[in-house]
Amino acid sequence: MRIGLLIVIIAFVFIVVVKFRKKNKSEENNFNTIEKNDEMEILFFTELKNGEKKCKLTHILDEFDFAFIKILFQEERIPYYMEEDKTLNIWPQRKLGTHGNINLYILEKNYDEAINLIEKHRKNKS
Repeated sequence: MRIGLLIVIIAFVFIVVVKFRKKNKSEENNFNTIEKNDEMEILFFTELKNGEKKCKLTHILDEFDFAFIKILFQEERIPYYMEEDKTLNIWPQRKLGTHGNINLYILEKNYDEAINLIEKHRKNKS
């Protein structure tokens, strides 16, 4: 009886350790991916630490707008931060093609440049 209980306890501890190890590795991989791919977000937070102020530029609902603005700002070297609001994820009838409610933040010093860039593209598009 005691040996069976001991085996169950050891198996439980083993499972917890394996799951914890996988969770830490996935978090580490996510951080490395962000670090490699989102240079402008890293620059955004570096500038904030140096005393710059942030402002909310807009919120984005469409995943195509999300991708486009991200690429546009990366090409023009405008630091940004996109924060996803997860509350829309609880609704099962959410339409395909929507990414959720994403708040886009930029530095105050880049506000005019970002607005002009978006307006310029909007005029060229039509």
